[in-house]
Amino acid sequence: MKKLILCLIALLTLTGCALFRTAGDAYRPDRPLSLTAKISTTFTAGTDAKNFGGMLRMRRDSMIVLSVAKYGIEGARVFFSPDSILILERLNKHYILLDYADFNRLFFLEKEVTFAKIQSFFWNGENNSSETSRGYWGMIFPFEVQVRRADFERIRNYNIPKHTQFRLKCFEADLRLDVKLTKVKINYDWSASFSIPKGYTPIATRELQTIIPELFVMPQ
Repeated sequence: MKKLILCLIALLTLTGCALFRTAGDAYRPDRPLSLTAKISTTFTAGTDAKNFGGMLRMRRDSMIVLSVAKYGIEGARVFFSPDSILILERLNKHYILLDYADFNRLFFLEKEVTFAKIQSFFWNGENNSSETSRGYWGMIFPFEVQVRRADFERIRNYNIPKHTQFRLKCFEADLRLDVKLTKVKINYDWSASFSIPKGYTPIATRELQTIIPELFVMPQ
């Protein structure tokens, strides 16, 4: 499960992920807009499909937090701050901490990833219904991520999709991730900061380069 969770996190991180609906706290113009939502995802590799749940929390210009859970147990959580990315692997108490320069070196994307770009993707700042990202895994293997958004809803100044589909092509594999959000609401009652819990040990970023290719050749 560890490998599959890390793969889901990486797929979402390569291009982002997002969706929503108003409810909850009243909008406060004196504070950065903050949203939370419940996530349901289906990850498909060939004929093998896995379902996961999770949560998405976003605060403008400050933090994006994505958690992945199975059977109500959180397996991983990823934090995007303006200067770094932190991935916590809960089941085995591991973490990966890297800045955006490290991330760009790892994936060799056509366009460099920054917090501003990830935020724009999650909030659909450019009002895109579809987009494509390309890069190289380990400087050798090309990959392509296609994104399709649907079921838009206006929240303040943002057209948020409540349904996003990802399709990743790499290593002759065709992986799909279907993401839907429910219980979306404006919610200011959460902390936009992160820390590494005691007892967690670091994972080298190169481990992502070995974990994800193994998933690309999952049994069909």
